[in-house]
Amino acid sequence: MCPDCQGDMLCDECRERTWSWHRGIAAGRGWSWAERVVRALPHLFDPWPPWELPRVQRLALAKVAGLGRDDVELVHRLALRAFESAAARWEELRRDARERTRVVTSKAWG
Repeated sequence: MCPDCQGDMLCDECRERTWSWHRGIAAGRGWSWAERVVRALPHLFDPWPPWELPRVQRLALAKVAGLGRDDVELVHRLALRAFESAAARWEELRRDARERTRVVTSKAWG
């Protein structure tokens, strides 16, 4: 932190620096989040829930707890990064599962 930071609110420079340090960690946590859901619910093929759902936002915020130095704007940005990463990974996993199902079905019936 620098002298321009005020309490839990970082200055723009410190916020951007912290974002650059932690955005990859937030993305990794989102990736892991989607993989944990797949392990827990392997037959779920629904789309990843939308960001607008309060529960989804709470879960994403929990994934990045401690990364944003309590700066509300930064924590929200990191949570959105985790969410976007989870949604992208979820789509990859769904696509892979559909492909495996297609291949197994075509071999079984072909």
